[in-house]
Amino acid sequence: MHTFEASGLGKAPFKYITPSKIEAANAGQTFFCNHCGTIIQNRHFIKSDDGKVSIVGVDCLEKTGDEGLVAGELRQRKELRNKARAEKQAKSWAETQEKERKIFNGLTRNELCDQIEAEVKQFKISIRTEIEESEVLDSLNSGNFADDMKESALKLQPYSPGQLSIIKKIYTKFVTGARANSKAYNEAKGAAFTVVDAFQERLISASEHLEKMNAKRIEVLTA
Repeated sequence: MHTFEASGLGKAPFKYITPSKIEAANAGQTFFCNHCGTIIQNRHFIKSDDGKVSIVGVDCLEKTGDEGLVAGELRQRKELRNKARAEKQAKSWAETQEKERKIFNGLTRNELCDQIEAEVKQFKISIRTEIEESEVLDSLNSGNFADDMKESALKLQPYSPGQLSIIKKIYTKFVTGARANSKAYNEAKGAAFTVVDAFQERLISASEHLEKMNAKRIEVLTA
């Protein structure tokens, strides 16, 4: 006869259980082993084949030699350790996020990084559209030089003095329809050169702005 059956805890076989609230209440709130009657620190619930739920101490449970009950107790011990670890990690994560919100004006580190990345992405889309619609690039038509200058602009790479000089001449011819050093060309080149210089400054400012945004993201990650 099973040890627990002999002590009136129901009919064997017994199962180690995690009781429902009702089963736990029916089993009693006292911390006494239903098998030996001694005070116990932790309650272990078992259920007999005929449905009786009892509380026993771990020593009595292990002394039965019932491998199923012992394995059940070990399983619960592991589950409790995992639960405690998860709760500790969740608490630590919540505390970390709370600290981050105080540092980053209500946002966590990840939320702020996501926000910066979204701003970077939107800026890249906006500046690319602006560059592609530039009349300066339209004036370059096609060819290796034109392709290289367009690629540099889309990468926000400012032009060298030599490249800028060539682009100014091409753009002035484009807006005047006149040959270089003609009267119409010379009269318009001041304003035309200013437009090209402004386009160059836009590339520089956009590149610097993008660098600052990326630097801010790195600063947030390393703060």
